[in-house]
Parts: sequence; structure tokens; C-alpha cells
Amino acid sequence: MLGVAGVGKTRLALQLAHEQLSLGTFQDAVRFVSLDTLNDARQLPSRLIGDLGLTQRANTDPLEQLTTFIAKRRMLLVLDNFEGLVEGSSLLSQLLRVCPNLKVLVTTRERLRLEEEHVFPIEGLPYPGGRAADGPLADAVQLFKERAQQAHPHFDLERELAAVLDICRLVEGLPLGIELAASWVRLMPCTEIASEIRRSLEFLSSTTRNVPERHRSLEAAFEASWGRLSPQEQEGLRGLSVFRGGFTRAAASTMAGATIPLLASLVDRSLLRVSPSGRYDRHPLLYQFTREKLAEHPEEQAGAQGKHAAFYLSLAEEAAPQLRGREQVRWFGRLSEELDNFREALRVLETKGDAETALRLATTLGHLWSTRGHYAEGYSYLTRFLPEVARPSVTAAKASLLAADLAWVQGDHKTAQTLLEQSLTSAKELNEKSLWSRSLGALGRIAQLNRGDPEGARSLYEAALERAGEVGDKEASATSLRSLGGLHSEGANYRQARLCYEASASLAAELGDDHSRAKALVSLATVLTYLGESAQAHVLNEQCLELFRAVGDAHGAGIALLNLGVDASEQGDLEGSTERYRQSLELFRGLGDKRMVSHLLNNVAGVLQKCGDLPQAQELLEESLAIQRTVGDVSLVAHALNTLASVYDDQGRPGEAFRCYQECLELCRETNDTWALMRVLEASARWHLGRDNYGAAQTLLAEAVALAHASGDRKTLAKALEARAMLEAAAGEGARAVHLSAYAERLRQTLGFARLPRYQHDYEETLARARERLGEKRFKDAWAHGQVLTLEEAVRMCRAFAETPTARTPPKDTVAP
Repeated sequence: MLGVAGVGKTRLALQLAHEQLSLGTFQDAVRFVSLDTLNDARQLPSRLIGDLGLTQRANTDPLEQLTTFIAKRRMLLVLDNFEGLVEGSSLLSQLLRVCPNLKVLVTTRERLRLEEEHVFPIEGLPYPGGRAADGPLADAVQLFKERAQQAHPHFDLERELAAVLDICRLVEGLPLGIELAASWVRLMPCTEIASEIRRSLEFLSSTTRNVPERHRSLEAAFEASWGRLSPQEQEGLRGLSVFRGGFTRAAASTMAGATIPLLASLVDRSLLRVSPSGRYDRHPLLYQFTREKLAEHPEEQAGAQGKHAAFYLSLAEEAAPQLRGREQVRWFGRLSEELDNFREALRVLETKGDAETALRLATTLGHLWSTRGHYAEGYSYLTRFLPEVARPSVTAAKASLLAADLAWVQGDHKTAQTLLEQSLTSAKELNEKSLWSRSLGALGRIAQLNRGDPEGARSLYEAALERAGEVGDKEASATSLRSLGGLHSEGANYRQARLCYEASASLAAELGDDHSRAKALVSLATVLTYLGESAQAHVLNEQCLELFRAVGDAHGAGIALLNLGVDASEQGDLEGSTERYRQSLELFRGLGDKRMVSHLLNNVAGVLQKCGDLPQAQELLEESLAIQRTVGDVSLVAHALNTLASVYDDQGRPGEAFRCYQECLELCRETNDTWALMRVLEASARWHLGRDNYGAAQTLLAEAVALAHASGDRKTLAKALEARAMLEAAAGEGARAVHLSAYAERLRQTLGFARLPRYQHDYEETLARARERLGEKRFKDAWAHGQVLTLEEAVRMCRAFAETPTARTPPKDTVAP
């Protein structure tokens, strides 16, 4: 759609998109993409990826990712305000060549000059020709009336009709021209507005030789506004043109010397708009007009851009400590409002070749990039500027650390490792112990989660804590304690994990950093769940979810929702669990956090298995394992294998189930992942029990009970005790089977978690066997005795059984596949 500024291309394109959506012509998607804030054609593929709901993958060419996604989909892309990106229009040719079912509708003021281009000229609204009687019903006149009454509630169309018709003819029904003209009714009568338009040049631009003199360019409307400004107002408006995405009154005053009377005048003339919050912006076309005015004064432009970059660097540096303090919610909101201005400052600094200042700004914004989920964008800035900056320097070292974090969360732990080694080397050379601590901690995370080296991770975490302590860096200490808590939790040392998380939360509270405190508490909630304190865990998760949402931390909110989904699942609320998991998965997919997407796929698969949807559960688990081939989180691999084994078992595929259990056991032992180990021991034992392989089941359960007891994981202990009761019932030991079943049931009721439907039959069969062997009275007595056992008595009972298995174990094991 080709037309002059303000002709209504956007509105028409939106209407067409809605109609196509209703008709279902494009079965896969109809997407509208506004490009008015994009001024760098190189960023177009990334913008399209984001607007299509995708997450830009690290180390992948954005155009390749885009074409792979669209491929043969029947899709309509509506690209609005393309005129600023004409030099990059060849991208559209490339898309259309490889995507046969793709259609692209572009609105622009400038032809693209492509072979594939079909031009549809767009003209203005219908306006009256010569007869005044037709005037009041014409679309252009009705638009003028609506806008005029917004500016002046007592505007009388009937009295001004002749002049309004004159104006509509002068602007040839151009919507923006009409709106601008109508805005002046507050200041002058319509006859004067018409006279002002006549005195301006090129209102409607045309190269046709026989166009009447009254046909001018759209610029005439802007020039009419501009011409009514004083030199001081013009200078102020030019200065305001460096802002992108809006600005505050304080920023306007500091950078452009804009006073309250000046801003009020510009708002009254519709050259600025003001939101209820007091933030200013303007129509994109007016924005471009004023930027062109500024470009006519190169020295003034260079000065304004320099002030703009300096102002937003100063704002970022002022905000950085506040993002970790008591006012963090407000400051996160403020920085997010200014994101387009930060991008503009970075663009200008890059254009001027000032990589050092650009890197300083991109690094200072690091907490915003990571908390608000701008992983790919932040990583792009940091890695573009890093090679241009001399090292070692504190800024470069911080940038390497931040880039590593952003690479890791996108699943690229190898690049993260390289960047962290650079950061650590620089931190040591500069003796920057806070940075040293953070680099060690991040390397520990890779050792723990990607290399399966818990001892190496422990050494790095403890060294990080020591470095932070040497300089009294409570923030870094809190982070190190969280990391150590995660390591202890993975090793099922829940009591020690709890101490670490509580200490981390305490340090964060001292700093007034509720966001960091929530990170510790949401992890503590997970540990409390394992320790059987589900009610307190639920409260913590709800509180943390609220705070994460307040600061805009989608990752933290995803963790809290994941925990709440687990809580709902264990209480048997599969619908509530599914909804929480769905919300969490949507957040992590949006962030591009592959590791957590894999985690959620595992959990959703578990719910699907409970609901009996085994094919879908298997599909999600296989997707999770495919992700882990690149991410390499051994704990999540173990989780997926354990669940996949049970799905195979439910599908009647025992051989494949056995192989998954064995692979999972080996992986857990190799990496000392006690959390996963005790769970797969219990699940694998049940597999053996189902095939009368009692000797193997007894060995596995003895280890599972010992680990669950040592770690304080009472939920896993309850499940293991129920499995042990099955073994005792099969061996003819009815009383012991009832004792263990009764104690396990008491644990379930105390902890508030439901039995898996797939295990309910085993549980009922165990009790039926015992009741038949003991009789009703002895059964009730045994149940009552089991209900009052202590934890230590129940565990000792299991140990005593394990010491004398031969007398009660059936003489023959089945052969494992």
C-alpha cells in the first residue's frame, strides 16, 4: 500500500488483516507488525521473530530461523511503516522465494523497487466536490467534526461548514491533514486555518504536471504548525526529536530546555500528546518531521544526540543500584518505559563509533536485560561492543559476565563458559573480588547443571562465597548461598539447602532487595515441599509470584508457577496443575529459556500420564530429551528418563521401560544426583515388583528408603514405604505390610499429597492380600499399630526386613529384559 503520510494506510491494512482473519484465507497466521520504532534494517529479522511469538536462538542467523519457521505455512504478514527500512527490503524477496505460501502486505510512503512488488495506491477519504449540500455526510467532514469537537467541545460544524469543506478539499481528504487542521480550531476559526494551509508549500506532493495548484504536500500541514511556532519553540521541538518512544518532563527540561509553558503550547497545537501518567509522545509522522528539521542543523543534531546518550547513560547508572533496593519495582517500571530511548542511545553511540560508552550503557542495563527477559537483545549489544573495547577493564569484564549469563539462559553453555573464563581472568588481574565471585559462581552453575560435576560446582560456589565475603559484598554472597542451596537440594541434603536459602533471603532482606529475596524464597519453597511443609511452601510461592510479576521478572514468575503446579499435582488437582504448568511453559518459551522449557515438558508429561494420555506424554518427554542434547542439564535428563520409563511401562513396553530406568540409575550415580536417584530407585523397584523380581526390588527399596530418610524427603519416603509394603505382602508378611502401609498413609495425609492413580491398584491389592492373610481383627490391629509408628521406627522396620530377606522373598526372580 503506497501513499503519502497520513493517508490512512495503517487503518486500511488493519481492516484488511481483520477481514482475512475472519475469512480464514490464511490458515496459519495473520500478523500485524508495526515498524515505526525500528530504524535499523539489520534488526528487521529479529523484530519479525519476536512479533511472531518466537524466541531468537543463540548462534543462529535470524533470517534462517525466520524462513525455517514460516516455510510452507499459509501466512499473511502486514508490515506497517516500512519506509524507514526500504534499504533492507531485499529481505522480503528472500522470504517470498523460500516461503511459497507467504503473502506480505507493506504500508509505506516509498516504493520498495522489488520485482515482486504490486503497488496499490491509497488515496484519502471521500470529500465533497462542489456541492455544499453533500458536505455534512462526507467521511472527511465527519472526521473533521469529531476531531474539532475533541479540541473545542463547542465547535459548531453548521456555522463553519463552508470553511471546513474548503479545508477538506485543500487536504484532499487526507486523514492526518484533517486531524491536524481540526486541532487548530482551539486557536483560530476555520477560515484562518484554510488560509494558513494555502500559504504553505507542497502539502500534497505530486510529480504529475497537470495537478492543480491547490494540491500541495503533506509537509504543508506540518509546516503550518511549524510556522506558527516561535524560534525558541522550534528549537525546543527540534531538541525533543531525539527522544524515541516518549519522554518525561524532567528529561525534556534537562536535554532540550523545555519549560512547562513550552510543553503546554506544543500539546495544545497537537504537536505533542501527554498520557495520564504525564509522559509525552507524538505521532510517528510528526516525529519524523521534527527529526528532519533537526538534521538541517548538523551541529545542533550532534549536540542533542550527545546530550541524549549522556542523559540515558546517567539514568541507567542512577537506576542500577536502585534495581536491587527497596524502590526496585518503581525503577524497573521506569527503565522499561525508557527502553526505546536506551536503544536509540545505543544506536547513536554505535554509529559514532563510541563502543566504550555503548558497552558501558549496555552493561549498566544488564539487570534489566536479564530480569525483563530481553536475553537475545542484551546479548547482541554486549557481544557487538565487547570486541571493540580494550582489556582488561572492569566494564569489559562485567560485560563478559553478563553476556555469559544471557548466553547460558538461552541454552548456549559453551559460549557462556568461554565468556566466563574471560571475565574471571580479568577480575583476577584487576583484583575485582565482587566480579571474581560472580564469575566463579556462574562457572559453578555450568559445572553443576551442564557438566554433572557437583564436587567441582561446590568448590567454585564456596570460592565465590569466600571472595564475596572478603569485600563484604552481601549481594554476591546471597547469590552464592542460593547456588549452594541448589546444589544441596540436588543432592537431597534438604536441611542444609534450607539453611543456605534462609541465609540468602536474610542477606537480601538486609539490602532491601525483595527481588533477590524472592529468588531465595521460591527455591526454599521447593525444599519445604520435599520436607513435607507444603502449606508454608504454597504461601511462599504465592507471595513470590506476586513480587516477580511486580518487577516484571517472567523467569521468576515461571518458577513460582511451576512450584504451584507441582503442589496442585500432588494434591490430585490435575486441572489446576495443568493450568499452572501451561502458564509457566508459556513464559519460559517466550523467554527462550530452553532448560526451563525442558523442565516444564517433563512435568506436563507427568500430568498427561496421570490423565492416561500416554502418547502425548511420550512426545513431550522425547522433546525434552532432544532439548537436553544441546543444554546438557543432567538432572533434567534423569527426570525425563524416569518419567519416560514409567510411560513405557504403562504402554506395555517393559523392555524399553527397563532400559530407561537403568540409564537413569547410571546417570544419577555418575553425577551424585541424590534427588533424582531416590526417585528412580523407588520407581524402578515398582517395575521389578510388577514382574515378581523381588530380590532386585528389595535391594533398590533399601537404598531408596535410606536416601529419603537421610535427606528428610518424606514424600519420597512414603512412596518407598508403600512399595516395601507390596514386597512384604507378596512375601506373606501381612502384618509388616499393613504396618508400613498405615504409616505411609499417615504421612500422605499429613503432607497432603495424593497417590498416583497408576499406583492405587497396587496399594489396594497389598491391603487385600494382608487382610486375607490376617483376618479382619488382626488387620485392624496392625493398621492401628502402623498409624502410631514414629518415623525412626518405620525406617528401622525396613532395615530389619532388609537384613533377613531370604525367608520371605519368593525363591525365583524373573529375568530382567
